[in-house]
Amino acid sequence: MAKKNAKKMNQDDFKIDFIGVGAPKCGTSWTAKCLREHPQICLSNNKELDFFNKFRPFYRKDEEWKYTKGIDEYKKNFRHCKPGNIIGEFSVYYLFDKDTPKLIKKHFPETKIIAILRNPTDRLYSHYLHAKGNYEKKYEKKFFSFDHFLNNDEIISTGFYMKHINNYLNFFDKDKILLLLHDDLKVNPEKFIKRIYIFLDVDKNFTPSLLNYVPNPTWKKNNKTLKTYQKIKNNLMQSSIKKRVMPIIKNNTVNNLALNTLKFCDRSVHSITSLQKRPQLSPKYRKIINDIYREENKKLEKFLNRKLNWDN
Repeated sequence: MAKKNAKKMNQDDFKIDFIGVGAPKCGTSWTAKCLREHPQICLSNNKELDFFNKFRPFYRKDEEWKYTKGIDEYKKNFRHCKPGNIIGEFSVYYLFDKDTPKLIKKHFPETKIIAILRNPTDRLYSHYLHAKGNYEKKYEKKFFSFDHFLNNDEIISTGFYMKHINNYLNFFDKDKILLLLHDDLKVNPEKFIKRIYIFLDVDKNFTPSLLNYVPNPTWKKNNKTLKTYQKIKNNLMQSSIKKRVMPIIKNNTVNNLALNTLKFCDRSVHSITSLQKRPQLSPKYRKIINDIYREENKKLEKFLNRKLNWDN
């Protein structure tokens, strides 16, 4: 028993090496999955802990602020990590909460910050489609008209990237913050993920199995086959089931083959759905949103010393 406990991380020495702070619909799920495969990295069991952020978009306002439970509650999400692991998590709303960087700094002053940014117009519309598909049943339909979405100041503010980045710069040195662009992920995912490996000081030559597979496309919600598949997958991967099943799978060749088959099916289904036609943002709305973000985009261009071409 003593030998087994020795392998566990000493909670008194607990620290977080990196935190992905967002943004939603910018490739954070793909990034987290790739990092999770790296043998030197340990991520929280659940990707999004939402511990430090009180901020929630309007359709998630009823959720509790987990920070009030205390930092020991947060540490429980990393009990599976081993000494020597590079430890981190991704919570996509950390970027937008004005108090989050202060709280992270208070508890983990040496942690590194990762943020992935996307054309704010495209990100906003993708965010809308995601919210509409997942939360519309809880509200009157008028709440999920695109006009209502655009009239929500909190939702619009999520695209003011430099405002949020400057908030982090008030607490963390610039060399502790890695800003990445979704554009680069689409063009060269290998180079994209290697930038993170270098930033975290882990083996940059590791190749994740999901390198050329982009998760979380916008699914066609009325496809019964896809919905059934996702439901089965979610049930299989629930944490309560994982605790009982994963130890068996890891030590059984046949079951390991089954797990790999599930991963292959997952990639295949997402590849098919990514080809499905999704609603497109009209030129009218694109112009309206581009105008909202134009000046903020220029500030980001200056900060990155890079032309973004996000107004097209």
